[in-house]
Amino acid sequence: MMNKAKADIGWFRGNVHFLFLLTILLLTLFLPAGCVLAEGVSTENESAQEMQSENISTEAGTESAPEEETELPLTLAPDFTLPDQFGQEHTLSDYQGKVVFLNFWATWCPPCRAEMPDIQALYERYEDSEDVAVLGVAFPGLSGEGTADEVAAFLEENGYTYPVVMAEDAQVAWDYQIQAFPTTFMITRDGDIYGYVTGSLEADMMDSIIEQTLAYSDGIEQSSADPDSEEETKTE
Repeated sequence: MMNKAKADIGWFRGNVHFLFLLTILLLTLFLPAGCVLAEGVSTENESAQEMQSENISTEAGTESAPEEETELPLTLAPDFTLPDQFGQEHTLSDYQGKVVFLNFWATWCPPCRAEMPDIQALYERYEDSEDVAVLGVAFPGLSGEGTADEVAAFLEENGYTYPVVMAEDAQVAWDYQIQAFPTTFMITRDGDIYGYVTGSLEADMMDSIIEQTLAYSDGIEQSSADPDSEEETKTE
């Protein structure tokens, strides 16, 4: 039995211009980051694993203070409307006002399955929260995945009740340039991509990236709510 793959973290801020080739491997391959989907990343930019943000800590439970001059603009998360395993439709932009933990995964991916109990615990903690939403994305019929019914059956059999939307074409994978499972994106309250992590996450890292995204989002909200605060401070 292969030991649980250690997450190879690639956390980014701003635009990431990958040329994503949706060439599916015939058999499941494994990297330390997770399960490979495709090859052929453009060499124009550093790989996801090498793109470390100066403003975001990848150590669980820690945060690094951003420096204003190095902070990059964030990118609006590609929107989608998709049904979940219960038949309920989810539109990503409807979650604005909340931080979204957006997890891309597959039933055949061992690192994905390894982190799912912690994602379920996360969902149960934030189920009634006004601040955080947990959402999974599966790809029925793509990259070796079963049908939507088979994905729903897997979730039910394992007691996972957090919503998982079914993307039955490659558009969402293309939009988010998914190259390996699992990949988790953090979306700010304003609907921007704050960053992503490739690989299976431990519970403490899940907590850390949520806390960092909340701190960023709430800092932006406070600045927007008090546009005159800085000026008043200067004139005192």
